[in-house]
Amino acid sequence: MIHDPLKTWATKDGRTVAIKDMTDSHLENTVRMLRRKAPVMLERALWQAMSFADSCGGDGAVDAAEAMVSQLEEMDTEEFLHAEVPAYAEMVKEINKRATRAET
Repeated sequence: MIHDPLKTWATKDGRTVAIKDMTDSHLENTVRMLRRKAPVMLERALWQAMSFADSCGGDGAVDAAEAMVSQLEEMDTEEFLHAEVPAYAEMVKEINKRATRAET
């Protein structure tokens, strides 16, 4: 299988699984785990961006780093997951697709 970061997920044991082939429970647990960890992930990304901004030399680099800090400060965790976890949007779409199928 070709690894497409938008359509696959790497499991904790290192296997790559197509999102469409994940079991319902695996898919739901993965999304739950990402949502649970998102606040810490966002805080870490913000801290790294702030550290980078503090260490930058040159006006252009400082401006870019400060823009990144500003962008991260305005994000909620759901926006952060969509922006920073390539497979997240596909997982949410797959869960919604399966829920719609179950209703019919």
